Amino acid sequence: MSSYTTPQSFGERNTGQYDAPLPFRYLSHDGLCAIDLAHAAGVMSDTIAPVDLKVAARLLISICVAQAPNQGGLLAGLGQNKALALRIMPYRPTVTCGPDDSGPPWLSCRDIVDKMPANNKKQVFGPRGDVQTTVALPWRYTTTRQRCGVIVDGTEPGRTTDTGDWYKIWAAANAVEFMCTQLGRNGTATSLAGQDLGLSALPDLPDLDFTYDAAYTIPHLSSTASIMACVAAMRELALLDMNSNIGRTKTWTHPGYPEVSVLMEEVGGSRSTVRFAMWLIQAAIKDIMVRQRYQTSAFLGQYRNVIIGRVQFIRHQHAGGAEPQITVGVGGEKSSSDVSFDLKLPSTTGRTASNDDFSASVQYLDKVMDKRDTFFTIIWLLMAFGSHGNEPLRVYGCNVLSVTAEVRTIWNSVTRPARQHYLLKAADMVNMVAHLAVVLVRVNHYREMNLIISEDGVEIARGAIRTRPLPGELAFPLTSNVTVS
Repeated sequence: MSSYTTPQSFGERNTGQYDAPLPFRYLSHDGLCAIDLAHAAGVMSDTIAPVDLKVAARLLISICVAQAPNQGGLLAGLGQNKALALRIMPYRPTVTCGPDDSGPPWLSCRDIVDKMPANNKKQVFGPRGDVQTTVALPWRYTTTRQRCGVIVDGTEPGRTTDTGDWYKIWAAANAVEFMCTQLGRNGTATSLAGQDLGLSALPDLPDLDFTYDAAYTIPHLSSTASIMACVAAMRELALLDMNSNIGRTKTWTHPGYPEVSVLMEEVGGSRSTVRFAMWLIQAAIKDIMVRQRYQTSAFLGQYRNVIIGRVQFIRHQHAGGAEPQITVGVGGEKSSSDVSFDLKLPSTTGRTASNDDFSASVQYLDKVMDKRDTFFTIIWLLMAFGSHGNEPLRVYGCNVLSVTAEVRTIWNSVTRPARQHYLLKAADMVNMVAHLAVVLVRVNHYREMNLIISEDGVEIARGAIRTRPLPGELAFPLTSNVTVS
C-alpha cells in the first residue's frame, strides 16, 4: 500500500471522475489476504490520504489477524466525511499464472480491473441470444491501446450457462492482476460465479506498437505450401524460449509441402527474438490470406519504430522428406457434418513431455468455417501455446480475430471424480495443433469442431473451436506500407 500523503478521491466506479474507483482491493501476491475499501450506503465518494489507509490496514492486521481468532475484520469511519470502510478477509484464489514475460503490461490490466463491473447483482452468464442470458459469453474487455485483454468465458466446450455476480468475477480479476500480471505473467482464474466460468488476462498481440511494410512480387506461390511453411516455422519457434535470439537467418519448409520456404532474417543491427519472429510470421500470413495474394513477398517488421527483422516467402525447390506419419481414418457411414478422425502424436522433444501415447480425436460440427480462418487460428494457437512452454494446461481460452470471423477456442483438462487432473502441457498442444493442420489439409474439410485428447486411451483434455462473423470488412493486421507488383 502507498505511503503517499496527499489526499485522494475514492468513489463508486463509473459514476464520476475519481483518483480510484470503489470497491478497491489490495491483495497479497499469494492471493490469500484481501483488503477491500468501500463506501458507506447512501454515500458515493470520500477523500483520504493513502498513508492513512496504510495505517488503518496495519491496525486491522495487528488486531484482527495477528491475534486469535484471526478471522479478519472491518474498520469504518475513515475519510474526510467518515464514509469509507476498510475490510480485511481471507481469499481463496483459483489462479494459474503463465511463465515469465508471457503477460500483458500490468498497468493496462489494472485499468480494466478498475473499470469493469463490481456489483453483487445476480447475473445469468450464458449464450448470446438466450432469453435468460443477461451477460453474453464470451465477455471481453480490452484497453484502448489493446495491450491487455480480459476474457470471461465457459471452462467447458459448448454452451455454458452459469449464475453469479460481477463482484466475484472482479475479485478473480484482481487476483490474476496481483498474482500474475504484476509479475509479468498472463493468468487464468476458474470457478468464478458457480463452477463453469473462467477469466483470463492475456496480452492482445500484436498491439498497436507493432507494424510492418509488405512488398508482393511475382511469381505466385502454392497457398497450401505457404500456409504449411508457416505452421512448420511457428511449431519450431513455439518450442523455444520466447526471448531467445533466432540468429541472423532462419529458413523453414514443411517437409510434406516443400514448394515454399519462409525466411526470417535480421536487418541491419536488428536482433530478432523468437517472440518477434512469431508476431511477424503470423502477421505476414494473415496479410497474404486477407489479400489472397500467395506470391513471393517480404514483410519488414517494426516494434515501436525499431526494425525487428524481415520475413520472406520464397519459391523453394526442395527434395524434401516424407510427410509426417499420421494415421487418418474417416468414420464409416457418417455424414459430412459428423466426420471424425484420430491422429497419433509422435514422441515429444525439447520443452515438451517425453510421452508418445497422446492421441486426439476431432469431430466436425455443422457450421462451415472459412479455410483461411481455420489455418490462421492454428497458426495463432501455436504462438499462444508457445508462450506457455512447459506450463500444465488447466483452462485456456483464446479468442482470435481471424480473416473473416472471430474464432473462439477453449481448452481444458479433464477432472476425474476423484478430482485428479490429467494435465497436458502447453508445449504438447503445440505438437497437436501443428499435426492437426496436416490432417485438415488431407481431409479438406473445414467446419467448427470439438477435440478430445487422450493418453493411453484415457481422456485428459478437451477443446472446442467456434466462429462468429466479424462486423464490417476483412480483418487486416497492422500494416504501414504495402506494394504489389
